[in-house]
Amino acid sequence: MNIIYVSCTCSKKRFAELFKIKNYIPGQQVQKYHRLITEGLAANNVCVQTVTALPVTKNNHNKRIVNVENDEDNGVIYNYLPILNIPYIKNVLVFICSFFATLKFLARDKQTVIICDVLNISVTAGALLAAKFMKRKNVGIVTDVPAFLSKNANSFSVKINNFIIDKFDLYVFLTEQMNRLINKRHVPYVVIEGQVDIRMQYIENDLKRKYKQKVCIYAGGIQEIYGIKNLTEAFIGASIQDSALHIYGNGDFENELIEICKNHNNIKYFGVVPNDEVVEAELKATLLINPRPSTEEFTKYSFPSKNMEYMVSATPVLTTRLPGMPEGYYDYIYIIENETQEGMKKALEQVLSKSGEELHEKGNKAKDFVLKEKNNIIQVRKIIEMIKSGLYDED
Repeated sequence: MNIIYVSCTCSKKRFAELFKIKNYIPGQQVQKYHRLITEGLAANNVCVQTVTALPVTKNNHNKRIVNVENDEDNGVIYNYLPILNIPYIKNVLVFICSFFATLKFLARDKQTVIICDVLNISVTAGALLAAKFMKRKNVGIVTDVPAFLSKNANSFSVKINNFIIDKFDLYVFLTEQMNRLINKRHVPYVVIEGQVDIRMQYIENDLKRKYKQKVCIYAGGIQEIYGIKNLTEAFIGASIQDSALHIYGNGDFENELIEICKNHNNIKYFGVVPNDEVVEAELKATLLINPRPSTEEFTKYSFPSKNMEYMVSATPVLTTRLPGMPEGYYDYIYIIENETQEGMKKALEQVLSKSGEELHEKGNKAKDFVLKEKNNIIQVRKIIEMIKSGLYDED
């Protein structure tokens, strides 16, 4: 099987070369999510080539013209479209280049299928148009609902994005709720809430290498809507002896968080750092926390990739009971049942009162579960089987 994977995904080496300034590293979780899928496909003997629109903007890259060499990593061939880094002109050029690049690949083999990150509008629109022109199967991966990503749910860009999403033959969703909201034509789909890197099986979480303090980590968007303010206030209120809260990421709560850190030396804000550094810190932590409120509407249509990354680290996880998280996960994590500041405070106190050995055992069980059931090689087989069924039905 041949697959053209259309997104902003780069090889790890190319991404590191493009974004050397830490404060301007764009969408690392997006990169990791799609890279794990492409590498999972390659590990299942699928020939994978990407059509990649490099995630450069005026804010994160100072070059006007960005044109990098294609490369190959872990069985995936990355094909990078040239970028003219000027707003709007960039989008038009990406659309045109994506159309012709995809057309070229599709012309080589009649069974080639395209898979697109539907939220990356310009590159996906060009590739999808090429697939429709060539009458080829196309799969849309929907990792979020456009209306929840925009301040204006009725904006032109949201309407365009929704129009494009509606045109795919097959879908990959993170939750069943997503399917009910988006898949109005009732075409075939699979639900894959996420995947973990199979190579984490070789990374040991060693009690002897833990931080001396009881370090709790939050890594992700520093938006108040994600519960980060509630978490910091609950941690301060808990006043747990010899503990610290380390926070990674950026967002609208950043300035307030910096002020909190000035007044509380056991709360540290590290900003945006390369994902490898975050994973290394997670291995040394005592507890990994996701305070995202379960009552927010958007949580029905998302599964935070940080939870998967947390669990595969073998450091125990404390999280809210998110609607998008299947019940099968709850045996392997600690739950914040009461999401008020007081409830979160009590959850922190309860979990951090447990022995290091008990916490370590909980974390290792979580790692074993996601590595066995949710690794990227196993998860992408659902996509492969769906595509094969679609090709067979077409014949």
